[in-house]
Amino acid sequence: MLSSVTCSFLINSIEVFHHYMCFAIAPINSHTNLCVERSMNIHRDRVFYNEKVVEAAFRGRGIEVNKLSASVMGYRSCINGCWAIVSCQSCGDIDLESQLRSLESIVVKRKCPGISSANFFSGSVSLGSMDRDPVELVKVAADICDEFSDVDCEFILNVRDVERVIDRFGDSAKERKVVIEVIAAMIVKRPRVGSGSFAMSFVGDLSSLKESQIERVLRSIYRRAQASSKAKLLNPLASGRAEVILRHDAAAALFHELSHLLEADAASHLLIGTQVGPPELDIYDDPKYFGSSAIRLFDDEGVVTSRRSLVEGGVVVDLHHTLSTAHLFNSRPGSAHGLFHAPRPFHTALIVKPGDWGEREVVEETRKGFLAEGLLQAETIGNYIRIVPETTWYIEKGEIKEPIRIRAIKIPLQKLKTITALTKTLHTRTTYEKEHLITETTPTTKLQAYIE
Repeated sequence: MLSSVTCSFLINSIEVFHHYMCFAIAPINSHTNLCVERSMNIHRDRVFYNEKVVEAAFRGRGIEVNKLSASVMGYRSCINGCWAIVSCQSCGDIDLESQLRSLESIVVKRKCPGISSANFFSGSVSLGSMDRDPVELVKVAADICDEFSDVDCEFILNVRDVERVIDRFGDSAKERKVVIEVIAAMIVKRPRVGSGSFAMSFVGDLSSLKESQIERVLRSIYRRAQASSKAKLLNPLASGRAEVILRHDAAAALFHELSHLLEADAASHLLIGTQVGPPELDIYDDPKYFGSSAIRLFDDEGVVTSRRSLVEGGVVVDLHHTLSTAHLFNSRPGSAHGLFHAPRPFHTALIVKPGDWGEREVVEETRKGFLAEGLLQAETIGNYIRIVPETTWYIEKGEIKEPIRIRAIKIPLQKLKTITALTKTLHTRTTYEKEHLITETTPTTKLQAYIE
């Protein structure tokens, strides 16, 4: 599987300096002198975001190569937890300074939550490289797709060279990362229309992506698309409460939605001490996890990242935090996403601790139920999570019988306590939350849910 790609990482010149931010005033540049009341906590920085993208793709029997580059610069002020931010492409510094001062005069009058102390990252890190022409791998995918009849096949290889710099007018945090994204999809037209898809990403060298791995992925997608095209409609008598096994992206989507309920700035976040799952359920965010393409040593506020336990023994023990929410909850920051808008807290690399079940064992111990894998849609509505899987299989007497077409799987939040199995094996899903790259690494999960 592509998820087994061995990623090589090159980390250069990593230095971490600890600065306790109780009162920090930094001038915009040497020509600017801003006077601020000493009762305020102010954090200023200048940010740069540079991205170069090479997209090589096989679509509609043709091969494309597209390139994009973009550079954005911004100035930011965090005044007692309220942000003033200006940014642009191809504009002068003086214009940005003037706009920032104007915004600061508005923000300084607002009632703001305050900011916590923090350890800021200082230094540079470089991860991955593009050491191979991506077109070579796309040609391999095109040749494999040509073997299948009555199939629309698409294979996309994105190589994103991203540089992120947070300059605090004295020291700076710099990150350069090459993210390789693999996206594949097929539509089978007979006997009915069916689909299968795959997406993953990694940080490393493009040469570590092997042709044999691409072939295995495409053939796996083809089998799933065929199963989808042959799936029978769900018998109405079989709908309702059932045992459900969520595999791969379907399991990741479940815990992604739960993670949204752990955002400290959310209006309806879960409270510390809430029992959300069985004693076997442990969830944490580890931004420095090398198995994640979202790996980062500092967040978008420049704060050093570290592992954060969110759920221990099925109980909520912490939330995702920024500088301002950490101050309100007496926690620590390090979960901020957003360079050019007010940073918001969310996970970077969410990980669910594996259990001791085997993949086959979970199915064999299911008398009657459903196995769902892949993902078309996931959302939280009120007090339940709704998942629309790509493929669903009916299980009877411990055996996978046939593919079934369902509308959705509904999981009330209290049903997370009915999780009875977590596998030893883990699967990593790559996704974007808004424009921010994140991952979820989760085991196959068995619980009670409602089938529609």
